[in-house]
Amino acid sequence: IPEKVLINGNDYTITCIGNKAFKNCSGLKSIEIPESAKHNRTFYYCSHLTNIKIPESVTNIGNSAFYGCSHLTNIEIPTSVTNIGISTFQNCSNLTNIEIPTSITRIEEWAFSN
Repeated sequence: IPEKVLINGNDYTITCIGNKAFKNCSGLKSIEIPESAKHNRTFYYCSHLTNIKIPESVTNIGNSAFYGCSHLTNIEIPTSVTNIGISTFQNCSNLTNIEIPTSITRIEEWAFSN
């Protein structure tokens, strides 16, 4: 996802990726989120997503952000993140490696359920 888009000669910075923007996008395998973007439930049921880079600008991984991403195997959480929301990685059945930085102060319920 680019950090900026050009529309009718105007540059716009991507500041938000809408709720469930990529929901059920089963062909999506890898994505890089721009530093400027915030998101919640963005990758809900992206069942073939295997790789994602979370930028340092993210301080909160929103509720259900990766819910049902059953092919997600590895994720690196930057030290800027302090909160992992409700059901963030729920039903990520192939998640085998995750490093939780010491910056995390809260892991919400069902964050790693199933």
